[in-house]
Amino acid sequence: MKIKTSIAIIAAAVVLVASGCSMGKEKEVAADACECTKALENKLSPTLVNIIVESSNAENPEKAIEEKMTALDSDQMMAIVPDLEILAELESEDGEFIQCVNGLEKKYENAYTFNEEESMKEVLIEMEKLDCAFGVAVLKMGLNAK
Repeated sequence: MKIKTSIAIIAAAVVLVASGCSMGKEKEVAADACECTKALENKLSPTLVNIIVESSNAENPEKAIEEKMTALDSDQMMAIVPDLEILAELESEDGEFIQCVNGLEKKYENAYTFNEEESMKEVLIEMEKLDCAFGVAVLKMGLNAK
């Protein structure tokens, strides 16, 4: 399913940025990561965003997404068709989301830590304090996939 591949790309990108920051920069990284994911979230249908956010807390988020997608009625499914085009953009280095994440990687390239897992957890805590449910969901799924 194309959506699962795209979500995996989003999650991997956010985890990459979150894992690279040093202790003390987590608030800054969280805010910046939320900006990238918020811009993407604003392009997606509320239906797909809700599926991703709700599925992120499941024991198996990928399976939960698949189950929620198959449970959609035809009108709901039609509402997320434009999302597929938006998600396809994620596979392009020229896409807005990837450009945003690449900018963050560059911004924090000299701020690496030796304790990536602890750093990612700190970034997640900081993101949870912000209006960033979609970004939090994406980072949680990325952490579960690691």
